[in-house]
Amino acid sequence: MVDAPRGVESIDLGPTRKGLAQRIQATVATWKNVRTFEGEPETLPGVHAVQAPGHNPGMVAHLVASDGEQFLISADVVNLAPHISTNPEWQLAIDQDPQMAVETRRKIFDRAVADKLTISGTHWLMPNVGTLAKDGSRYVFVAEG
Repeated sequence: MVDAPRGVESIDLGPTRKGLAQRIQATVATWKNVRTFEGEPETLPGVHAVQAPGHNPGMVAHLVASDGEQFLISADVVNLAPHISTNPEWQLAIDQDPQMAVETRRKIFDRAVADKLTISGTHWLMPNVGTLAKDGSRYVFVAEG
């Protein structure tokens, strides 16, 4: 888990989630198996945590490596694969820090292109595993299989 940015308690999450940031911070602080990190620590053999803030302050993607292959599970960097190619600059109302979400999206997707990673996302519709290519300021998702 990455450190939550200072002032996260002041983010307006709407009336149904008022005080949510404080409750989460208080709860997570009691968990013995949750801790902050820097860089990309190996959490399990071949699995590295990758900071991906924006959708929520402590979001983490995971890079899984085995036998020379790498698979990036991008969490909620983007919620639907078509968003990748249509306009990666879109800011979503559900992102707690929309500008940071855009910056993280670009960073994660540029890395996927540069490192030729297989990628997937938490809420992507099927087929949801593939690769990314750069097309100007956009990205093209090519599903595997």
